[in-house]
Amino acid sequence: MTSETPLVTAPLEPQELEAAVESTTRQLGENHPDTLDWILVHHLASLLKKRGDLAKAEVMFRRAVEGLRLQYGVSHPNTLAAVNNLAMLLKKKGQLEDARELLQQALKDAQAQHDERDASRLATANNLGQVAQPVRRSLNRRAQPVRLAPVVAQAGPAEPCSGSRSAAVLQ
Repeated sequence: MTSETPLVTAPLEPQELEAAVESTTRQLGENHPDTLDWILVHHLASLLKKRGDLAKAEVMFRRAVEGLRLQYGVSHPNTLAAVNNLAMLLKKKGQLEDARELLQQALKDAQAQHDERDASRLATANNLGQVAQPVRRSLNRRAQPVRLAPVVAQAGPAEPCSGSRSAAVLQ
């Protein structure tokens, strides 16, 4: 944080944070690190997300991501954290493909600059796993419809299925 900007603690109300973001943007400019970084934009986006205002939260997270990319580059830990937060918001909104694409690119960016034990890289890989798992399940459900009725009909009412028979039938 620079000395020309007073430390702003996270107020409890979104209106207070919005006013702080507007004031800081007026004073320092839209692309100044203190406007883009965690103190204002991130706190506001996080609070909006917690309060259920996902549309406004997405706008603020996107603003932070774009500004941080310009200010610090794509592989900076703050940029990667902002991308992760945006992706997890998109996951919450059900936009799994968009979240997955964001995280895949962020992981590539992190891998280019950070070793495999770096916290930013690990967090991105973890979040990608969380997002990719529901995408895979969704794709598998669409690709391989399960039909249980014929399996039950083959077993017949007088022949109960044991565990090994069930496994063989399902394979």
